[in-house]
Amino acid sequence: MTRHLHHLATEADWKAALSSGEYRTSTRGRTLDEEGFIHASFEHQLAGVARRYFAGIDEPLVLLRIDLARVGCEVRLEVPPGGTEAYPHLYGPLPTAAVVDARPYAVPAAEARMHHPHLFASDLDATLRFYGDHFGAEVIADETLLGSRNVMVRLGDGRLNVYDQAPRATGRSAVHHLGIQVRDLAGVVGRLRDAGVELRKPIVEGEGFRYVMVEAPDGVLLELFEATEHAMRPAARPWFDWS
Repeated sequence: MTRHLHHLATEADWKAALSSGEYRTSTRGRTLDEEGFIHASFEHQLAGVARRYFAGIDEPLVLLRIDLARVGCEVRLEVPPGGTEAYPHLYGPLPTAAVVDARPYAVPAAEARMHHPHLFASDLDATLRFYGDHFGAEVIADETLLGSRNVMVRLGDGRLNVYDQAPRATGRSAVHHLGIQVRDLAGVVGRLRDAGVELRKPIVEGEGFRYVMVEAPDGVLLELFEATEHAMRPAARPWFDWS
């Protein structure tokens, strides 16, 4: 095990610990007494933990760097219920003297988000009327991209991308793929390849975006794409805004 572990604390909890000499918060909203241990992470796990448990928090955070040699309690590597990866857990209070560095921390932006399901439509206008009349869907943009009419529809706080083409085979679902927007497509593709995931073809450059198709478990087709706004038509920019 590495010598150093990491833990995210609120500034208020860390200040209280400095006054008492020991830190007793397990994780956001849970104490050591309630949880039975203090959650920690290795450096490569930190960003994921921050996004899962601290996104949207409105108070300052502090990243604690912990020297294992100074902890003075049992540390176990355990896989959380429903998880697949082991995390270090501290079974006792954390002495503030074991924290070798404490610095302000900002939760990193999400690397990926569900952007849209992509539908084939044998009658595009009829499909748009259906979702508009019955569910209040609103057309954001209606463009010709890669030679075909594509319409992006806002449906509540989600989107549908409807493609002017009938499903490719009788009886096949009109859902072609799920579009997942990422911030670093090359990095995502590299991690997928390292994990042994096969890609149908290399990254394709589109009109204002680049993408790659990946098959997820159970044959679910994913379009992983990254917007390139400098090459994008102004009318299409609302499709991909991720500010």
